[in-house]
Amino acid sequence: ARERGTLVHAVFARFVRENCDFEAADAAGRLKLFAEEAFSALDTIPEQRAIWLRRFERAAEQFLAFERARTPEIAERRAEVEGLWAWPNGFSLKGRADRIDLRHDGRFEIIDFKTGAVPESKTMQQLLAPQLPLEAAMIASDAFPGINARIAEALTYIKVGLGPEAFVPKPYAEPKGLTLAAAI
Repeated sequence: ARERGTLVHAVFARFVRENCDFEAADAAGRLKLFAEEAFSALDTIPEQRAIWLRRFERAAEQFLAFERARTPEIAERRAEVEGLWAWPNGFSLKGRADRIDLRHDGRFEIIDFKTGAVPESKTMQQLLAPQLPLEAAMIASDAFPGINARIAEALTYIKVGLGPEAFVPKPYAEPKGLTLAAAI
Protein backbone atom coordinates (compact mmCIF):
# COMPACT_ATOMS: atom_id res chain seq x y z
CA ALA A 1 0.00 0.00 0.00
CA ARG A 2 2.85 2.38 0.81
CA GLU A 3 4.47 1.71 -2.55
CA ARG A 4 1.17 2.40 -4.30
CA GLY A 5 0.92 5.70 -2.43
CA THR A 6 4.41 6.70 -3.50
CA LEU A 7 3.63 5.89 -7.13
CA VAL A 8 0.32 7.80 -7.11
CA HIS A 9 2.04 10.85 -5.58
CA ALA A 10 4.71 10.64 -8.28
CA VAL A 11 2.16 10.59 -11.11
CA PHE A 12 0.21 13.60 -9.84
CA ALA A 13 3.42 15.50 -9.08
CA ARG A 14 4.86 14.81 -12.53
CA PHE A 15 1.72 16.11 -14.21
CA VAL A 16 2.11 19.40 -12.33
CA ARG A 17 5.92 19.66 -12.57
CA GLU A 18 5.79 19.15 -16.35
CA ASN A 19 3.18 21.93 -16.61
CA CYS A 20 0.67 19.66 -18.29
CA ASP A 21 -2.56 21.36 -19.26
CA PHE A 22 -5.49 20.10 -17.20
CA GLU A 23 -7.85 21.33 -19.92
CA ALA A 24 -6.06 19.55 -22.80
CA ALA A 25 -7.94 16.87 -24.68
CA ASP A 26 -5.08 14.46 -24.03
CA ALA A 27 -4.79 15.19 -20.26
CA ALA A 28 -6.28 11.83 -19.25
CA GLY A 29 -4.01 10.06 -21.74
CA ARG A 30 -0.93 11.79 -20.34
CA LEU A 31 -1.89 10.84 -16.79
CA LYS A 32 -2.37 7.24 -17.93
CA LEU A 33 1.04 7.25 -19.63
CA PHE A 34 2.69 8.68 -16.50
CA ALA A 35 0.95 6.01 -14.40
CA GLU A 36 2.07 3.22 -16.74
CA GLU A 37 5.64 4.47 -16.49
CA ALA A 38 5.51 4.88 -12.70
CA PHE A 39 3.88 1.50 -12.18
CA SER A 40 6.44 -0.20 -14.44
CA ALA A 41 8.23 -1.18 -11.23
CA LEU A 42 5.49 -3.79 -10.97
CA ASP A 43 6.22 -5.36 -14.37
CA THR A 44 7.32 -8.57 -12.66
CA ILE A 45 3.80 -8.85 -11.19
CA PRO A 46 1.66 -7.99 -14.24
CA GLU A 47 -1.66 -8.86 -12.57
CA GLN A 48 -1.00 -6.47 -9.69
CA ARG A 49 0.18 -3.76 -12.08
CA ALA A 50 -3.02 -4.14 -14.14
CA ILE A 51 -5.18 -3.87 -11.01
CA TRP A 52 -3.34 -0.77 -9.78
CA LEU A 53 -3.59 0.91 -13.17
CA ARG A 54 -7.32 0.14 -13.42
CA ARG A 55 -7.90 1.54 -9.92
CA PHE A 56 -5.82 4.60 -10.70
CA GLU A 57 -7.95 5.47 -13.76
CA ARG A 58 -10.95 6.52 -11.65
CA ALA A 59 -8.77 8.62 -9.33
CA ALA A 60 -7.12 10.23 -12.39
CA GLU A 61 -10.53 11.20 -13.83
CA GLN A 62 -11.54 12.79 -10.55
CA PHE A 63 -8.13 14.48 -10.17
CA LEU A 64 -8.61 16.15 -13.56
CA ALA A 65 -12.18 17.20 -12.73
CA PHE A 66 -11.01 18.67 -9.39
CA GLU A 67 -8.16 20.59 -11.01
CA ARG A 68 -10.27 21.80 -13.94
CA ALA A 69 -12.84 23.22 -11.53
CA ARG A 70 -10.07 25.10 -9.69
CA THR A 71 -8.17 26.37 -12.74
CA PRO A 72 -9.80 29.84 -12.78
CA GLU A 73 -8.63 30.39 -9.17
CA ILE A 74 -5.08 29.04 -9.46
CA ALA A 75 -2.18 31.12 -10.72
CA GLU A 76 0.52 28.53 -10.06
CA ARG A 77 0.74 24.93 -8.87
CA ARG A 78 3.90 23.52 -7.33
CA ALA A 79 4.39 19.83 -6.60
CA GLU A 80 6.68 18.04 -4.14
CA VAL A 81 8.12 21.29 -2.77
CA GLU A 82 11.06 20.86 -0.38
CA GLY A 83 11.38 23.29 2.49
CA LEU A 84 13.75 23.93 5.38
CA TRP A 85 12.80 26.00 8.41
CA ALA A 86 15.93 26.87 10.38
CA TRP A 87 15.52 28.33 13.86
CA PRO A 88 18.11 30.53 15.61
CA ASN A 89 18.66 27.86 18.31
CA GLY A 90 20.01 25.39 15.73
CA PHE A 91 16.80 23.38 15.38
CA SER A 92 15.54 22.90 11.85
CA LEU A 93 12.43 21.37 10.36
CA LYS A 94 12.66 19.85 6.91
CA GLY A 95 9.54 18.97 4.98
CA ARG A 96 8.07 18.33 1.59
CA ALA A 97 4.65 19.60 0.62
CA ASP A 98 2.77 17.46 -1.88
CA ARG A 99 1.32 20.63 -3.39
CA ILE A 100 1.43 24.35 -2.77
CA ASP A 101 -0.95 26.27 -4.98
CA LEU A 102 -0.83 30.05 -5.37
CA ARG A 103 -4.21 31.56 -6.11
CA HIS A 104 -4.74 34.61 -8.28
CA ASP A 105 -5.73 36.60 -5.18
CA GLY A 106 -2.28 35.95 -3.64
CA ARG A 107 -3.43 33.34 -1.12
CA PHE A 108 -1.94 29.86 -0.83
CA GLU A 109 -3.49 26.45 -0.47
CA ILE A 110 -1.52 23.46 0.75
CA ILE A 111 -2.72 20.08 -0.47
CA ASP A 112 -1.72 16.68 0.88
CA PHE A 113 -2.66 13.53 -1.02
CA LYS A 114 -3.46 10.55 1.21
CA THR A 115 -3.68 7.01 -0.11
CA GLY A 116 -4.05 5.91 3.50
CA ALA A 117 -6.38 7.33 6.12
CA VAL A 118 -7.17 11.03 6.32
CA PRO A 119 -7.06 12.37 9.89
CA GLU A 120 -10.41 12.65 11.65
CA SER A 121 -11.83 16.16 12.08
CA LYS A 122 -11.47 15.96 15.86
CA THR A 123 -7.79 15.07 15.48
CA MET A 124 -7.28 18.07 13.23
CA GLN A 125 -9.16 20.41 15.57
CA GLN A 126 -6.88 19.36 18.41
CA LEU A 127 -3.85 19.99 16.15
CA LEU A 128 -2.86 16.33 16.57
CA ALA A 129 -2.46 16.02 12.80
CA PRO A 130 0.40 18.53 12.53
CA GLN A 131 1.68 17.99 8.99
CA LEU A 132 -0.40 20.63 7.17
CA PRO A 133 -0.26 23.25 9.95
CA LEU A 134 3.52 22.81 10.11
CA GLU A 135 3.78 23.26 6.34
CA ALA A 136 1.63 26.40 6.69
CA ALA A 137 3.94 27.68 9.44
CA MET A 138 6.90 26.95 7.16
CA ILE A 139 5.34 29.07 4.40
CA ALA A 140 4.68 31.87 6.88
CA SER A 141 8.37 31.67 7.88
CA ASP A 142 9.69 31.78 4.30
CA ALA A 143 10.97 28.18 4.52
CA PHE A 144 10.03 27.11 0.97
CA PRO A 145 12.39 28.49 -1.71
CA GLY A 146 10.68 30.68 -4.28
CA ILE A 147 7.51 31.07 -2.20
CA ASN A 148 7.15 34.40 -0.46
CA ALA A 149 6.31 34.28 3.23
CA ARG A 150 2.60 34.62 3.81
CA ILE A 151 -0.29 32.95 5.56
CA ALA A 152 -1.76 29.89 3.88
CA GLU A 153 -5.50 30.33 3.49
CA ALA A 154 -6.48 26.70 3.01
CA LEU A 155 -5.17 23.31 4.03
CA THR A 156 -6.67 20.35 2.22
CA TYR A 157 -6.29 16.61 2.45
CA ILE A 158 -7.31 14.60 -0.58
CA LYS A 159 -8.11 10.95 -0.06
CA VAL A 160 -7.02 8.98 -3.13
CA GLY A 161 -8.64 5.59 -3.05
CA LEU A 162 -10.86 3.20 -4.93
CA GLY A 163 -14.34 3.09 -6.31
CA PRO A 164 -16.75 5.87 -7.17
CA GLU A 165 -15.17 8.25 -4.65
CA ALA A 166 -11.55 7.71 -5.57
CA PHE A 167 -10.54 11.35 -5.07
CA VAL A 168 -12.14 13.10 -2.10
CA PRO A 169 -10.99 16.55 -0.86
CA LYS A 170 -11.35 17.21 2.87
CA PRO A 171 -10.54 20.68 4.24
CA TYR A 172 -8.46 20.82 7.41
CA ALA A 173 -10.81 21.19 10.37
CA GLU A 174 -9.85 24.34 12.24
CA PRO A 175 -9.64 24.28 16.02
CA LYS A 176 -12.88 25.50 17.58
CA GLY A 177 -12.82 29.26 18.02
CA LEU A 178 -9.63 29.76 15.97
CA THR A 179 -8.96 30.68 12.39
CA LEU A 180 -6.31 28.82 10.45
CA ALA A 181 -4.00 31.83 10.72
CA ALA A 182 -4.39 31.98 14.53
CA ALA A 183 -3.83 28.24 14.89
CA ILE A 184 -0.43 28.35 13.23
